[in-house]
Amino acid sequence: MHTVILLWFKQTLPASTIVILMLFALILSQTAPITASFLPLIGLHFWLLPQPMMLPLWLVLLLALLQDAIAATSFGSNPLVWVAFYASTISSSAIVQQSAIIAKTIHYAFSSLLVPLILFALAISLGQGAIIIGELLLGWAGACLLYPFVALLLRGLEIKMQ
Repeated sequence: MHTVILLWFKQTLPASTIVILMLFALILSQTAPITASFLPLIGLHFWLLPQPMMLPLWLVLLLALLQDAIAATSFGSNPLVWVAFYASTISSSAIVQQSAIIAKTIHYAFSSLLVPLILFALAISLGQGAIIIGELLLGWAGACLLYPFVALLLRGLEIKMQ
């Protein structure tokens, strides 16, 4: 019974930590809303690098829709961003998989750079010109600075589960 529970916890750990990061982003959104929107992507990137099959595309889409509901954003905007991020991370995950945290941070920075560009295009198409590219890039930079800390925290959690 104990091994069944442990196995279930290991299998749900990636999605669970992303949901926790979504809730933490909701709290952080009061002070740094754009940086907060990148937090779940840090978890997504962290879990996709070692084993991309831990988070299949259907689960990523489901989590993105949950992010839409939690953050009360335009329905469908997060799935578009998350699928693009998923594809860019998966395409080069084998290269960065065993790298040091600094290399993973740089990989995250480049993989997630398309996120502010997609969000900017969405904001323009929805007539929300209030979100400017400078704010999006500043939020992206803040998330890149947070990446090593969140990744180390998730790594500690992953080690405890082994």
